[in-house]
Amino acid sequence: MSGAQIYDVELAGNYLSYFLQGEYFHYDIDRRGLKTASFDGGYAQAAWTITGEAHKYVPSSGSYTRIVPDHAFSPKDGYWGAWEVAGRVSY
Repeated sequence: MSGAQIYDVELAGNYLSYFLQGEYFHYDIDRRGLKTASFDGGYAQAAWTITGEAHKYVPSSGSYTRIVPDHAFSPKDGYWGAWEVAGRVSY
């Protein structure tokens, strides 16, 4: 390999207990004596926190946290922790 170029775009956001995130990337890999290898990839995902918690945004790292339960899992006390339904497609 003699070099590479990577192009990437990512978007994420949440509203209440809904969370969306996606990314697209393109790679060009320069190979000595061979044709440049190019390929694309990406993903899109959506999630809903059934129990109402939200993914919090952390500006210092530019990322979202995992969901943190409002109450510990304790069915005998009527608390079910945090439950999330999510789907993702990648290529």
